Amino acid sequence: LRIETGVYKDLEPTDLIASFSSQSQRAALRKFLKKEYKIGTFHNRDDYRGFYEILKDNLTKHKTIPTHSLAEILDLKDRLGESQMLALVKYKGEILAGSWVIKANRRAWHTFYIATNYKINYEPASTSAVLHYVMRKAKDEGVKFLNFGICTEDSGKVINIGLATFKESLGGKLINRYTFYPKTKQQ
Repeated sequence: LRIETGVYKDLEPTDLIASFSSQSQRAALRKFLKKEYKIGTFHNRDDYRGFYEILKDNLTKHKTIPTHSLAEILDLKDRLGESQMLALVKYKGEILAGSWVIKANRRAWHTFYIATNYKINYEPASTSAVLHYVMRKAKDEGVKFLNFGICTEDSGKVINIGLATFKESLGGKLINRYTFYPKTKQQ
């Protein structure tokens, strides 16, 4: 048995920004959205490459690597087609933040990777903005829930408090995920 803590967002509220639990997140995002950033879905393989480099940089801070290689993500992009998407926030052609999303089914999407570019003119609300974009897009397509993924490390033994707090600030709710493993003859 492995237990990990994840966070999901109910997309039912009419005003998704108002549903954020953090007043400072709501204010920062509203201010950010008034600026001239490009927020949307990107299909170019170079954008996937750029996002992947940012993702690797983010995970290096936590002494880990992405679950997938760039080649695997590009292969999944081709295989999954419209059942996946890369959402990005860009400024002057540079990626500020992004999320690679799997459209799991008609009721739920999963943000498989979320990354922020800390190397360039970092705008704190850029990550919130890209996730707000994903929430709106999912809601527009009739999706009920957005899974923000886990906020644990070391196979669920340690909660990443900063990550959990950030995901909760967007109105996310914590949930435990239980993974059961079958008993084998060798056990």
